[in-house]
Amino acid sequence: MKELIEKTQSLENETKSIENKLKLQEESINNLNAQIDMLQNKAIEEANLFKQEVLNIQKKAQETINEHKQKTTQHQEQQAEEIKMYALQSLLEKLIQPLNNFEIAITVAQKIDNDVLKNFITGFNMLYKQVEDILIEIGLTKIIPQVGDVFDANFHQAYELVNSDFEKDTILEIKNIGYKLHDRVIKPALVVVAK
Repeated sequence: MKELIEKTQSLENETKSIENKLKLQEESINNLNAQIDMLQNKAIEEANLFKQEVLNIQKKAQETINEHKQKTTQHQEQQAEEIKMYALQSLLEKLIQPLNNFEIAITVAQKIDNDVLKNFITGFNMLYKQVEDILIEIGLTKIIPQVGDVFDANFHQAYELVNSDFEKDTILEIKNIGYKLHDRVIKPALVVVAK
């Protein structure tokens, strides 16, 4: 009977040992399951953050694309407008000198005392005024400096530099008026300037 008691005790000890091992394994499994849950939650959270980051990047990229499109469109519109504004520049540059000569001829002819010539001059003045009105309508304006004005290289071209009692860079004489097409000088006024 002693043997039986010893075997029973041994079996009880083994059972307790197995139960302890099972408890430890259960706790280990529970810990692992908790870690798995935590890692899954973290993975879901990181995936959501990644998705949000991707959406933000897409949004910024779309905004950049839209901004670039808008700037490109505005630039193209500005270029098209500038082309329209200055399309006649070459023609006007060629037309200015004959028009100036015509104006000078009218001015000189007005000084001649001849009734027949005065009738022609009146007609020529009307014609000149019509042409001038058309040129103003398309954006051509005269640059008419005055004696005593300060020389400005943006609008004037020095025909001659002369020693004078006037202050340096003072316009002393106007040789020829200049012209602008909108805001662009196409022919600067020709002036004599004090040294």
